[in-house]
Amino acid sequence: MKNKFWYGLKSESAIYPGLKRLQLIIGILSLCAYSANSQEKRLQIFQPLGRNTGTPCAIDTSNIQIYYAFCASDIRNEDTYRDLFSLEIGKKNTKFYSQYLADAEENANKWSKAHPKADSAPIFRPKGKYHNGWSEYQYSQWFISNDTLTEYSCFPFGLGKYNCYHKERYPEQIWEIASDTMTVCGQLCQKAVCRFRGRDYAAWFTPNIPIPYGPWKFGGLPGVILKVSDKDNLYSFECVRISTQKKPLFKEDYSRYNEMERRKLLKLQRGINEDYGNYIKLTNTKTGEPLRIFSEYEPIELE
Repeated sequence: MKNKFWYGLKSESAIYPGLKRLQLIIGILSLCAYSANSQEKRLQIFQPLGRNTGTPCAIDTSNIQIYYAFCASDIRNEDTYRDLFSLEIGKKNTKFYSQYLADAEENANKWSKAHPKADSAPIFRPKGKYHNGWSEYQYSQWFISNDTLTEYSCFPFGLGKYNCYHKERYPEQIWEIASDTMTVCGQLCQKAVCRFRGRDYAAWFTPNIPIPYGPWKFGGLPGVILKVSDKDNLYSFECVRISTQKKPLFKEDYSRYNEMERRKLLKLQRGINEDYGNYIKLTNTKTGEPLRIFSEYEPIELE
């Protein structure tokens, strides 16, 4: 089902002509500084009103679901997670997505069904440490089928015209397996290292679950990857739960999304993270001058 009342408004196109009326609000938000961490924005990037997808359909049956804390400060405290991701593995298809966003969308759809005549709705924002803004990770989904990875990317408020997908071969990591071991989520894991698109990673996989997948785009090891992080610890995924409950593996209708080359997509996502105001033509309400607030940003893929 389409997210009719995602943020209490029927569509992004219905509000975008009135964007000027939001300039003062955004201007105030733009002055709110977060910490010095390069991943935390000085300018609030508004979430999209919805992902503009059609009704999902089941394309497979998931036999195992692995849940990963994303960029957690304390793996024991969910309030410190930037996000919670889900990896669903079926016979022919694998799906990786934000569980927090999926939960928020499900709550919004339930409310919509219960209040079909309502003109507005409560705000159903995803959970997470920085749940008030958009990120390219939370608003993307990754599907793997026949050694092809397809990424569907949804853009923030005002920039839905860029919603797109790209395809690439999966996986591309060249791993070196070490003898080190550690326990992750109750599973004995072995260490492997690689360099992937500009960053050095250490991963921990378990041969007890002989499936060659992992979080995000990681895979290709003789066991599922339960933990991985880059050497600077800017990006990390760590398993917090494993479920073997069988359930349908759904895929949304992304027919409205256009194809985009991967490096072009990365450049666009980085530009929005660093200078969102420029992309939505944000201006000073008093002077009419462009309001530019640059934020340093380190994307997970550097090349």
